[in-house]
Amino acid sequence: MYSSFFTFYWNDSTHKLQRMKTLKSIFHILLTSALTCSFFINSYSQTFNHRYIFDDIAAMDFSNIAIKDDTIITIGRGATFYYPYSTKLMVSKFDFSGEHLDLLMEYGDSLTTYLPYYGTSTFLKEDKMLIVGGAGDYFADDLGFAALVDSFSSFNWLRTYEPTDSSAAYRFVNGIILENDSMLYLASRQSSFDYTINAISTILIKADNTGEILWEKKIEATNKSYIPEFILSESDTSFLIGMQMNQGENNFRSAIFKVNGQGDTVFEWINDSNKTFSPRRIIKSSDGGIIFVCKSFKEMNQNNYPLYQGYICKLDSSFNKEWELKLGYKSYGTKFLNIAETYDGNYVAVGAVSDTFQTENVRRQKGWLVKFNDSGEVIWDRKIYSNANQYSVITDIVEAEDHSLIACGLSQSNNEDYPQRGWLLKLDEWGCLDPDWCGPDAVTEFPEVPSTYIISPNPASDYFKVSIPENANPDDFIYNIVVFNIVGKKMFTTQANGVPDLSIETTDWPSGMYIVTVNDKEAGKVIVK
Repeated sequence: MYSSFFTFYWNDSTHKLQRMKTLKSIFHILLTSALTCSFFINSYSQTFNHRYIFDDIAAMDFSNIAIKDDTIITIGRGATFYYPYSTKLMVSKFDFSGEHLDLLMEYGDSLTTYLPYYGTSTFLKEDKMLIVGGAGDYFADDLGFAALVDSFSSFNWLRTYEPTDSSAAYRFVNGIILENDSMLYLASRQSSFDYTINAISTILIKADNTGEILWEKKIEATNKSYIPEFILSESDTSFLIGMQMNQGENNFRSAIFKVNGQGDTVFEWINDSNKTFSPRRIIKSSDGGIIFVCKSFKEMNQNNYPLYQGYICKLDSSFNKEWELKLGYKSYGTKFLNIAETYDGNYVAVGAVSDTFQTENVRRQKGWLVKFNDSGEVIWDRKIYSNANQYSVITDIVEAEDHSLIACGLSQSNNEDYPQRGWLLKLDEWGCLDPDWCGPDAVTEFPEVPSTYIISPNPASDYFKVSIPENANPDDFIYNIVVFNIVGKKMFTTQANGVPDLSIETTDWPSGMYIVTVNDKEAGKVIVK
């Protein structure tokens, strides 16, 4: 229901020249905009921003995404209507316009719940896909499960695994397929729900290509608790495990263990930055180092809720920290969940972030994409809503052959019969939904609802006024206004306390077309003479 807008910094010299030319006259502005739009439409396939709810499914989400030839494949879960409302493991196919082609398979005709975890549940090797997660009752924390999918079209097998020791909770959090098609599962076992003791264990399990367990190894720790999240294969005999070290209430840090092919710990890296969480995904950088993403604790708010920021960290090949970034407006839902390398040697981190502007009784959490380089410099930052009016989160992202970005996740509305739905979106390589809005230093907004505001006079000479109509809802009163020129430069911004109208002086503005946003939604365009 709410539109979104995103800031990015693009240093392409050609578009710098376009930006200077656009300042000459409104004719050049419109011409450049039209040419740019035509270029993007012809060079890149269609973008989209879709939500899905399938037949006989009460609620669903997409946790992971893959591309096979001209098909988008999502891995997720869907809750059934019948008691005890168990969730089914779902693998779905879409074309590159976002049209749902087929629900390939759904596993869970039994009452067992299968839960793949956001962003970390899937590993691809050629035409094989390994899916892991938790299984059991409603909370899916009694068993670990693993499934092997062949050619993205059928289950080769699906197995559940009981913990070897008594546990209060047990689940597989990640898995990989090795060169010889054997597998490694990363499991988390919690012996007690008493969080005052170090009750969480990290278990590494090796299985053959049929899922039969060959051995398992507990990664030991003294006076500490390690929460596992992700495993990266350097070779068949060297692995990096991303974990969170807990040692007391206010002492928790992201950690990376290097283990050998028998599961023995070779090296430990503990973050010197406190209150950082488990690496959600670890990738190798082009210079031999590693980059990981997660979230970091910022502070408690006045209602005693924790507030977080997104966290990105780069280590060199010797595990020395090169840099770290703490990004995003601090909120309970702000986090990075995944990362992907792009064709130009840069990276895109994805997750969720909340806006600074809030409306009453609505959580304004958006999907979040941040592109950055090896030096930790942010290239662009995108915040994007689905058409859900409660919250949205991006859980995984892949890059297509045309360099477009395809992401998945979930979103929820508070005014639908089936509020939680799978979310799938396709953006151009700059993270834009609408090519008309892509340009140097641009703030991109994707309008999703008609404007309810009046802009007059239009065209304007010295000023224009933004007003609400007579029958406006209380939420439509003006709380903030931001105005951009056609290439995205911010010309005006102000905050207000729910007023019915607001005048903006334009005496010193260059002639041209401007975009007016009110309360984070597009209100319309105005021409200044």
